[in-house]
Amino acid sequence: MKAKTLKIFMILITAGVISACGSTSAKKDDKYYAMTGQDLLEEGNKNLEGASYEVAVQHYEAIEARFPNTSLAEQAKLNKIYAHYHNRDHDKALAEIDTFIRLYPHHESIDYLYYMQGLINFDRARSILDKLLPPDRAKIDQNQMKESLQSFMTVIERYPDGDYAEDSAERVIYLRNLLAEAEIHKAKFYLDRHAYVGAANRAQYVLDNYDATTSVSDALYIQAKAYQALGLDELSQKSLAVLLHNFPYDKRLVEFGYTITPTGAVLTESVVEE
Repeated sequence: MKAKTLKIFMILITAGVISACGSTSAKKDDKYYAMTGQDLLEEGNKNLEGASYEVAVQHYEAIEARFPNTSLAEQAKLNKIYAHYHNRDHDKALAEIDTFIRLYPHHESIDYLYYMQGLINFDRARSILDKLLPPDRAKIDQNQMKESLQSFMTVIERYPDGDYAEDSAERVIYLRNLLAEAEIHKAKFYLDRHAYVGAANRAQYVLDNYDATTSVSDALYIQAKAYQALGLDELSQKSLAVLLHNFPYDKRLVEFGYTITPTGAVLTESVVEE
């Protein structure tokens, strides 16, 4: 009985020694273990400012591991997002943003996170756009632009007095114009191929979702032409009347029997007589 007890005791002692050695070894392997949380944050920020983004991330992650559920850890998470963004690790940055919003939905910097979310998708879309020339820019996939738009809309709707509202509003205008152009491109595609119902529907989508954009006149014109081709004269005239009222100098009104004068479009005399 005593021999058995002694054996168990020796096993426990051995396990304790291994555990202690492992703990000491782990500390030696951790090159940041001697640094305080504030030291880690300051060192991470220095690397961030010096564009050593991966090194900065290592410091921030050390803070999260050693000082979880603290204000230091929260700041480290925010700084890590910024580092990922500048290092063009977009997927990592977006994943960190989602996690932070889920953990701290009422954090004082939450508007910044939605802004960064929009900015990352905005930059992704723009990097593609910069490689294209009009009208090809309207052909790209719209998902990232729509996600970016939603994030910026969240900023201006929930935090209208915040630091990021003004810039978000400007980006919303740009994105809405670009998304409207993409829809117009599709509407023109349908119109050129005599798919008039599809053209009219795409034009209506622009009028319903992207009012006050630079594509409204295009949508009204396409709609008037499509309805005219379908023999829906009343609907065509309604679209034409709105186009005439809001864009009286639009040269495409000539196609509907108007003459463009210094005071706006007027029906030509021959059309009036008929």
